[in-house]
Amino acid sequence: FQNFPNLENLQISYSNHLKIEPESFKHLWKLRKLNLNTNNLIQCYSSKSFKPNLNGNLLQDYSLKGCLKNLHSLKELHLQNNKISEVKAGTFSNLHKLELLNLKNNQIENITQESLKGMENLQTLLLARNNIKALSPEIFKHVPNLQTLDLNHNPVENLPLENLKHLENLYLLGSRLHNQDMRSFHHLDNLKQMRMISNHGHVVLTPAMFSSTLVKTISFQHVMVRNIPRTWLQGCCHLETLRLDSVGIADIPLDLFVDTRNLTVLILSNNNLSALYNTIFEDLDLTILKLTGNWLKKFLSLRNTSFSSENLIPPRKEIFYECFGKLARLDLSFNKIHGNINMTNFASNNMEIDLSNNKISRFVFNQESTFNKFQLKFENNC
Repeated sequence: FQNFPNLENLQISYSNHLKIEPESFKHLWKLRKLNLNTNNLIQCYSSKSFKPNLNGNLLQDYSLKGCLKNLHSLKELHLQNNKISEVKAGTFSNLHKLELLNLKNNQIENITQESLKGMENLQTLLLARNNIKALSPEIFKHVPNLQTLDLNHNPVENLPLENLKHLENLYLLGSRLHNQDMRSFHHLDNLKQMRMISNHGHVVLTPAMFSSTLVKTISFQHVMVRNIPRTWLQGCCHLETLRLDSVGIADIPLDLFVDTRNLTVLILSNNNLSALYNTIFEDLDLTILKLTGNWLKKFLSLRNTSFSSENLIPPRKEIFYECFGKLARLDLSFNKIHGNINMTNFASNNMEIDLSNNKISRFVFNQESTFNKFQLKFENNC
């Protein structure tokens, strides 16, 4: 490549027997991205100035350390879709400027704090689709500036968070956090997004679980939660999306959303909810509300703003939607709702409503209302 000193991107793919000699990239001073995907890579040496992308190779862990030895200016390293089974101590010890490490879709079973040593500027660590089961208590000690941690589709059973003060995004789809102490999330002062999906886990939510006022997205799916403390979301004043899908909850605390005035997307599908009171939503401006697959006989039971039980108003035959003026999508399918649906007081003029698979006898709305968009699904009712 000595005749291409200004080359910035180089891709070499689908080679059966690729061998990279020590001087191969000697003259590529401006090279920033090197893509060696889908090669039967045999050897990999290093130059000082390029950004390697080695995804899709049959790269084994024995070749990693030598390949990365002299890449002191490296900021991004892509090693996804290989056959790496272990990240040995000191593998990345010279990558002091590295900001992103992508190890997705490998065969990693073990990773320790010494595996991450030397990457004090690392901001993004992508470990999805490996076979990591256990994490040592001090694993993130050497990456104090980590902002994004992706452990999706790993059978992780524990999650030490004490050293992740700057973490903003946490992804735990497909984990096995059976007895994770949710109080550890209180250390995450900068958390903005958390997503957890697990077919095996059971978690106990704690009061004021999130110390970060910056959190915008919280998602729990297929995780047994069952009970929600009334102050669980205390301080989450910037929360925009909350998803509690298939978590086994049977009721929502009446004042759960007192601090979440910016919440616009609420998904409570596939749970055991049998009743909801109008006061739960009265301070929210929801645009999307999904309640499919519950046991609701009525959408809203009416209740005074006072939360005392003696002020419970007997349910009416009609269901009013007065507190959903901005709602654009409402999903109440696969519940037990019966009787009349009366939407004459509904203020939104851009609506998609799914009422299918209930026992609703009549649907009424104000004929003088002007809808810019109105879509109604009503099949499989009385």
